[in-house]
Amino acid sequence: MLYQKLLDAHKRYRQFKTYPHIADQYWSSQLAEHNISPNYVEYDAKSGQLFYKPLGISLNKNKQDFLLVSKVCNKAGALKALADCKFYIDEQQELIIEIDGVKLIIETGQDLDIAHEIFLLGVYNFLYNKPCIVIDIGMNTGFASLFFANRANVKAVYSYEPFKATYDQALRNFALNPNLAEKIKAFDYGVGARDEIIQVEYDYTVKASVGISGIDNQLKPFASKQTSTADLILKPFTDVFKGITSDYPDSDIVAKIDCEGSEYEILDSLAVTGQLGQIKIVMMEWHNKGPDALVKHLQDFGFIIFSRMPRSKNVGTLYAIKP
Repeated sequence: MLYQKLLDAHKRYRQFKTYPHIADQYWSSQLAEHNISPNYVEYDAKSGQLFYKPLGISLNKNKQDFLLVSKVCNKAGALKALADCKFYIDEQQELIIEIDGVKLIIETGQDLDIAHEIFLLGVYNFLYNKPCIVIDIGMNTGFASLFFANRANVKAVYSYEPFKATYDQALRNFALNPNLAEKIKAFDYGVGARDEIIQVEYDYTVKASVGISGIDNQLKPFASKQTSTADLILKPFTDVFKGITSDYPDSDIVAKIDCEGSEYEILDSLAVTGQLGQIKIVMMEWHNKGPDALVKHLQDFGFIIFSRMPRSKNVGTLYAIKP
C-alpha cells in the first residue's frame, strides 16, 4: 500500500517536472502516458482544453484525447500532410475533419482509421466512367457512402447499417454534407440470407468491427468496459437487391461489402438466385472463414478477382470485376 503511494507520488512528480506548464492532473497524466513532447501542447486553464499544436485544435477531456495515442496521432498527421485534410472543433465541440470537400465526425480512433483507409489509402477507389449504383453493405458511420456519393458517375448509394448508435452517427455525418446526402438512401437494418432478429454484443469504441457474431475477439481488449447488447434486424439481401435493380434497371451495380461475417451467406444467396451475375464490381472484406468459398462463387459468375491476404486466418479483401 505504502509502496504504491510512493510510486504514484513519484509519477506525479515526473509529470510536473516534464509538463510544468500543464496545470491539470488529467492532461499531464495523459501526456505522460502517451509520451507527448511538452513542446506540442499548451493548456488553457479557463476552458480546461489542451491545444494540440500538430493538428492546430483544442482537445476536450474524455472526448478528443484519443488523438494523443501515437498510432492515431500518426494517422491524423498523415491525413493532414498527404491528403490536405483539415481538422477543427465545431460549435457542438465535435471533432470534424474535412477532406475532398467531405466533412466527417471523428469520435474514436477507429473512426480516424476508417477515414485514413478510405480517403488516403483509397481502399474503395474504383475507377469507372459509366453511371452506376453503389450498394454499401456495412455502412458503419457513413464514411464510405459519402466517399461514393462524392463521385459524379455514382447516381445513388444504397446503405445498410443494423446498429442504431452507428447508424445515428452516419445520419449526423450525412447532415454535414447535404449535397451528397441527397444521393444516399440509408436503411437501419442489415442484410443476410433471411428475415431474422438477432442479439449481439456491441461496443461503440470498436463499432466498425462488430457484426452478426458480436465483437471480434481480437478487438475485445480494446473495447470499453461498458459493452452492451444490440438487437439487429436482418432482411434477405436477394429481396433488397430486387428492389434496387427495379429502381435502376439500366445501371451497373457496384457492391461494397464489409459486414463482419455476413458476406458468406450474402454471396451464397446471390449465387443461388443468379443475382450475383447482375453486379459489375465487388469490393469485399472477408472475416474468419477465409476467401475460398467467396472466390468460388465469383469465379462461377465470370469475375476477375484480386485477392489480398489470402493466407490470413482472420481477415482479407477481395476485389472482383465483371468484364
